[in-house]
Amino acid sequence: MLIEMAHLNPAKTDVAEESVPLKPWSATGNRRKSIWLDTWLFESLALVFSIACFVAILGLLGAYNNEVRPEMAYKLSLNAIISILATGCKSSLALVIGEAICQLKWLHFKSANKSSLSGMQMFDAASRGPFGSLGIFIHQKAQSFVCLGATVIVLLLAFDPFMQQVISYPVRLSDISDGQAITKQLYGAIPGDFHDWEFAFGQGLWAQKSFDISPVCSSGNCTWKEFSSVGICNKCFDVTSSAQLKCNLGNATSWFNQTCEITLPDNVGIGYNFSVTMQHHFADWSVGPPSNGSGNALQFPGAMIWTTEDSEDLIKISVGGLMTPLAVFAYAELFPSPQVSFTAPLSNRISIKNVTVCAHTTCLRDYHISMENGRTSIQTVNVDFGIRTPDYPNDLVHWTPNNKSKIGFAFDEVQFLPDGGPSNQFLVTVSSGFFPIEKYPTIFIFDFMDNQWMGDDSYNPNPVIDHIKKIGFASLMSDVAASFTQMGLEKSNDTVNGTVQTSKVFVSVQWYWVTLPACLVVVGAIFFIGTTILNRKANMPLWKSSALAPFYHGLEEWEGNEFQSSSIMETAAEREDVRLRYSEANGRLMLQRR
Repeated sequence: MLIEMAHLNPAKTDVAEESVPLKPWSATGNRRKSIWLDTWLFESLALVFSIACFVAILGLLGAYNNEVRPEMAYKLSLNAIISILATGCKSSLALVIGEAICQLKWLHFKSANKSSLSGMQMFDAASRGPFGSLGIFIHQKAQSFVCLGATVIVLLLAFDPFMQQVISYPVRLSDISDGQAITKQLYGAIPGDFHDWEFAFGQGLWAQKSFDISPVCSSGNCTWKEFSSVGICNKCFDVTSSAQLKCNLGNATSWFNQTCEITLPDNVGIGYNFSVTMQHHFADWSVGPPSNGSGNALQFPGAMIWTTEDSEDLIKISVGGLMTPLAVFAYAELFPSPQVSFTAPLSNRISIKNVTVCAHTTCLRDYHISMENGRTSIQTVNVDFGIRTPDYPNDLVHWTPNNKSKIGFAFDEVQFLPDGGPSNQFLVTVSSGFFPIEKYPTIFIFDFMDNQWMGDDSYNPNPVIDHIKKIGFASLMSDVAASFTQMGLEKSNDTVNGTVQTSKVFVSVQWYWVTLPACLVVVGAIFFIGTTILNRKANMPLWKSSALAPFYHGLEEWEGNEFQSSSIMETAAEREDVRLRYSEANGRLMLQRR
């Protein structure tokens, strides 16, 4: 912008030439141009357009938030539409702010305050971009109204980056109606014949696998509402401290074969009798006595397992608070008593290492099942062991859950089976084929040459006992119960339908990223409205960013032609104080030196 202003008069030169007559011009101008140039109509429409673009952005974000990513025509993406609207919003707002800053330039020079002519260029630079806006913000020390618009211009640099962060596209599961989600449920007694129960017992004993039910899910992602199902549960108790060993053995000088007994607490069930022998034994060990030879050896089982009750008695007992179990198993380990003298009675040389009792019973559990990416998650809660009551005249046993709201799961089972049939009573009969086992690992206490050597239970090894010692008796019984439950579910005709889901790309809106753009639009609108109010109060014509205004309203009575370069003009402008006033010579609004 030229700092030296000249009146638009016919040119005068030192060389005489023919005068060219000027065309007459109308002071009223073109009415159509006047509507756009002499009013705020264009800027108002631009501001309305900016606000409309931003409202459209908010509408799109609200409509598609947490919805499946839309597939649009011509492969347009939601990001592209948001970007177009954001560009329209930002550019229109920048235009409005720039025009308002330009108009404030004229208000600045019309004020009664002393103003440097260089402010003309400073205001123009502020209207063009963030660098000039930052300069006027610093120059004005953030104390004038124009600094508000300059702040908006600077912060508009962050408008696009913030809008680009608004949308993300997470992958989520969505329900579909054309899939299959089915899992088994059991309402009554576990179905199956004797061989099914026997096979399930063997599976639980040896398989060492998960016995969870296997739901059907066509997509690999399914959910089921909580449901209840009947099954077999187990509960184990450590009764080592209350178990007793009763033995009355002979002396070490004679052979004998006597019976000892492990007794259990009264509320657990019957104990177990086992044989203890003293006989001549030839010792030939790779590890053992100092030398090979023969002598008397006290022999007893190192571990044993048994059922503690007959089926007729189970309906009458409670094991650890577990009423009327289906079967009760006990497992005990013995070992040579430590720190016992060689001359101590033989009965004192045997001690109980541990005794565990496990009870199996019918139960009702609530299932929480889900499958994600083909991996099944099964959680069981609210275990209801219920109560079994006998119906002797009809030779039945009634099982009823304690939770009366689930009375639909009550059922009757046959207590005694002459020819087989569906009944949980199979558990006692089946278990008798597995426990007690015929041969247990043997422990020796060997007397040789006045020395005592306590052997381990590696003699007569038994794979069942070895397996129990490896995984634990409680864990083994839990597997057996789970195997029975799995068998019942596989044979059940009752099913529960779930919801099939598939992975889809969703639209997720981070609304906090919209905060800055929204504030810029609001503050920009306030700045524009404030500028129009100030301009009306000052009764200032709307020159805004017009490049013609300095020509028609330039410096009055400026003489000389020394301002040929921009640097000279800027240097002079910094020293020149001017004010926009009506000229006394011709009545025109002109920049006057002070």
